[in-house]
Order: sequence, then C-alpha cells, then structure tokens
Amino acid sequence: MKTPTLVIVGERDAECPEPQSYEFWHALRAQGVKTELVVCKDEGHRFMDPQSPRDPHERLVAWFEKDL
Repeated sequence: MKTPTLVIVGERDAECPEPQSYEFWHALRAQGVKTELVVCKDEGHRFMDPQSPRDPHERLVAWFEKDL
C-alpha cells in the first residue's frame, strides 16, 4: 500500500480498537507510507458527543486538501 492514509479512531472504539489502529499506522510508517494517526479522547466508533472538539473533522479536510 502506498496511498497516503489518515487514521482517525475513537479512544473507546469497540469496532476498530485503538491498539489495532496503532498497529495499522505503525505498519504503514514501516513501509514508508505517508500516514497520520489521530486518537479522539472519550469517543467510540461514531463521534456522537456534540461537545467533542472539531479537530478530527478539521484534520480530515486539511488532509484531503493537501493530498488530493
């Protein structure tokens, strides 16, 4: 895999657990793939808390603006 990859995961995600995301991110880095990992505190698989910071969404937009 060579596609630049942004990994965003909730700290309490039961569907895609945080350790799995770390392993994926680490494997991409080991292969020289441009990647970034963002862990969202107190969130699960879906970001439901309206008080959550907008940072993950802003990072996603910035990622696409930079890499598309």
